[in-house]
Amino acid sequence: MTSYRKYFLGFKEFPSPKPVYVGNNNAIMAYGQGTVNVDMKVNGKWVSNHLSEVWYVPDVSRNLFSVSQTLAKGFVFRAEGNECSFTRDGHVRLRGIRTVNGLYALKMRVVCPEVPAEVCFASADQSLQLWHEILCHQNKTYVKEFLDQRGIEVCESKVSCEGCLYGKQQRGRFHERPSRPIVTEALIHADVCGPMQEISIGGSRYFVCFKDVFSRFRRVFFMESKSEVSNCLKVFLSEAKTAGHTIKEFLSDGGGEFKNSQVCGMLQSCGINIRYSMPYTPEQNGAPERENRTIVEAARSILHHKGLPLKLWAEAVNTAVYVLNRTGPTREKEKTPIELWSASSFNVRYLKVFGTKCFVHVPKQRRQKLDPKSVAGFFVGYCGEKDGYRVWLKKQNKIILSRDVIFENEASYSVIAQNGKSCSVVNEPSVDHGSEIELIRSSDVPDSDVCQEIGEASCDAIGSKESSDEQERNLRDRSMLKKPARYDNCVLLAEHAEPDT
Repeated sequence: MTSYRKYFLGFKEFPSPKPVYVGNNNAIMAYGQGTVNVDMKVNGKWVSNHLSEVWYVPDVSRNLFSVSQTLAKGFVFRAEGNECSFTRDGHVRLRGIRTVNGLYALKMRVVCPEVPAEVCFASADQSLQLWHEILCHQNKTYVKEFLDQRGIEVCESKVSCEGCLYGKQQRGRFHERPSRPIVTEALIHADVCGPMQEISIGGSRYFVCFKDVFSRFRRVFFMESKSEVSNCLKVFLSEAKTAGHTIKEFLSDGGGEFKNSQVCGMLQSCGINIRYSMPYTPEQNGAPERENRTIVEAARSILHHKGLPLKLWAEAVNTAVYVLNRTGPTREKEKTPIELWSASSFNVRYLKVFGTKCFVHVPKQRRQKLDPKSVAGFFVGYCGEKDGYRVWLKKQNKIILSRDVIFENEASYSVIAQNGKSCSVVNEPSVDHGSEIELIRSSDVPDSDVCQEIGEASCDAIGSKESSDEQERNLRDRSMLKKPARYDNCVLLAEHAEPDT
């Protein structure tokens, strides 16, 4: 090592100064290394040679030669009496003589180059890199301005700081996103959300959301495990085909639930282009990531607003998607996602507040003579467009589907028709298979929107209440009615007595 800049023929700066510990255990800094040309005296003759990896240490008091580094390069060191030598391949390459203070002075002289290497370093306290480290790795531009204001001159340094790379490295900027699709079905995003902290009533822990980018139409499926994604995708593609849509491109993350032979084979057989985002890069799949956040936040809000248990999270998610599809914004003003996806309209007056207490009519087939004709529950979702409501019965811990529901603080029945089958009780295992569909069943066929059950009776009796009122107004005068002829030979007696039970 040397403190002379003019010695260097070639020079390479260290990324950060390296400490060199001297005899008093103090550290002096080395700022780079390079090549120095020398002449060595061997057997009375001067031989030209060079030293590589010579460190530039401004504070070192004299030129030092490392024996250990020389031995590492295959030399043999011998010291006999007052002389020493370095030998390699059986030939003496360098000799030295012992001085008074115990050090060996090598028979070597430096040959300074005509054009010395540019070494832009000041003393240790003037190094920008050193001050950068002293000031806890603040931005070098600011460090230089800070020191200039206080009269401390430092050299410019473009060397990258290894410590900053470990502690501050940021991800690269993302390019502008490609142009959005201008028609439905051009691009479908997909993402899985879960596991949830509590199992739903139907036994689900996850849900997968498929979203059309143009219309913003969502379709959710609820699953016990991620391995069910392929079955959900199969159902979604079938529904899209039935609705007249041909999916052109499918984008998801590279998770194993999407990146497997079953899903890839299904998409390729349909001629759908597959795109995966890079590992740990959710920004490339940002739309479904943000969509899941929107859905979960809506579900969380409606659950906690009414103080309902977390096991109803699937019903809350299902309801949130149902409402978002019918009221959410799209790129076309005055049109909702469901209108762009299936060209169907919707009356917002049909919507109710999630978790509202309600009363469900119990059909006569399911009650005895003196049993109550209504059972109390909580509204937790919809069945189709106007087919009925999903109601959670707290005591029985089950969900029923009904067309005849009176909501608390409402004076009349809902717009659901009163004719036909009025209530169908759903057993626990199949509750979430309507809302949390796993496989298509003949008794639980979802519509083209969110997973829902549709009752057996049709729902085209809007205004049935008005028609019944009209019939009541048109009844004949009761005083003009005559008894049937079959009662002419009968006598009716009324006896005042307590009923015998």
